[in-house]
Amino acid sequence: MAEAKKPALTASTGANKQVPGQEAAAPGGPTAADTTETPAAAAAGLPVLYQRPVPLNVKRHGAKSLRPNQGFAFAREANAVPLNAASFADAMAHYPIVFAGKDPVMAQAVLGLRRGQNLFLGADGRWAEGAFVPPYIRRYPFILVSSADDKRFVLCIDEASDLLADDGEQPLFVDGKPGDVARQALQFCSGYQSDSVVTKAFGKALANRGVLVPYRAKATLRSSETISLGGFSIIDEKRLEALSDEVFLDWRRRGWLKFIYCHLLSQRNWSALVRRLEDAR
Repeated sequence: MAEAKKPALTASTGANKQVPGQEAAAPGGPTAADTTETPAAAAAGLPVLYQRPVPLNVKRHGAKSLRPNQGFAFAREANAVPLNAASFADAMAHYPIVFAGKDPVMAQAVLGLRRGQNLFLGADGRWAEGAFVPPYIRRYPFILVSSADDKRFVLCIDEASDLLADDGEQPLFVDGKPGDVARQALQFCSGYQSDSVVTKAFGKALANRGVLVPYRAKATLRSSETISLGGFSIIDEKRLEALSDEVFLDWRRRGWLKFIYCHLLSQRNWSALVRRLEDAR
């Protein structure tokens, strides 16, 4: 059995290079028309939100700190972000959960109905009160990326982020070694990466069994403007019910049924998104 890749946090003094999107970039979608919008897509092969991720490096980042209490302004233009299945139960109360991409098929939390508009972010950069903040957003500006030899994951940081400061009370390194901020980031990102493995397997099974169908959310605003969001899929309940008992029991053993029910219940949030859009106008 192949040994699983392990996350690593190093105090390397070697040169840093920008990391390509070796974590699966958030799948984006479909067609564009006058009133058609799509979930956020990754640019230049990089995961959504990230512009210049590089391995955390003591020589390059030894004097850097993380700015405290800066809010989530960096996610202002994200109308959808990846969502691991482990977070479905929390996310289903606030966001429509959809599936996008082909290899892998990954879940997304839809945050807005227009490209470049996050309806859960206030003008002050604060997340909507009481709404669950997806882990994908909470881990920023950190991310785990496969090493060059593909044998481990390396903790990286987005150097383009406004969350980085030249000095401060939350240093990335202390006395040449990773500080509390970096160690906590590694722990959080490691958990996220483990959850993503389960989510990819779940998405692959849904696709292989043919229960995912393309979907387009449509709404007419009070101004008579029509909004259409496409480029993703949802689970078709009739196809789900047609699965054999053998498949259904296997998915139950894997703990996947709760993910399915959370996804289905989350579809009621489309109307709530429309209301948020109307209120934001």
